[in-house]
Amino acid sequence: MFIDEFDGIASRRQSRPDVQSVVNELLKAIPPFRAQPGRLLVCATNFIDNIDPAVIRPGRFDLIVPIGPPDGHVREALWLAAVGRLDHRDVDVGQLAAESVGYTPGDVALAAQSAAAATFNRIRASEDPQWVTNDDLFSALQRTAASVSGADHDHFAEESLRHSRI
Repeated sequence: MFIDEFDGIASRRQSRPDVQSVVNELLKAIPPFRAQPGRLLVCATNFIDNIDPAVIRPGRFDLIVPIGPPDGHVREALWLAAVGRLDHRDVDVGQLAAESVGYTPGDVALAAQSAAAATFNRIRASEDPQWVTNDDLFSALQRTAASVSGADHDHFAEESLRHSRI
């Protein structure tokens, strides 16, 4: 079973009394669910500090695996995939990856789509070049805000140190 945005239903009872009964039911339901052969419970959250500590203690969740924003290698792979779908020439994917710190897969896709739209508009106006250029991509990069700020990244690193069990 996969539950996304787990903090919405398993919030700290002290800070969210409105979910106290839901958290209490989760505390009772997780052990018997786990006891059944072939069952796996996977939950995702962006805010593990907001989850009630009783819910994520060992015995309920044995592993806590932090998955942060894409690193440079992953951003390069994301850019390769995004640019690979476009008609382009001499695009510097390594530089795009280096300049897109804090970008999520959605941010990269949005920037690539924005560059493609700029190219489309240029083609419609019968202007050259008729393909996506480095300038198109870097201009789109400047117009696309990173979803993960430096402060967000630092907070994630701190949470990872406190909660990680791999």
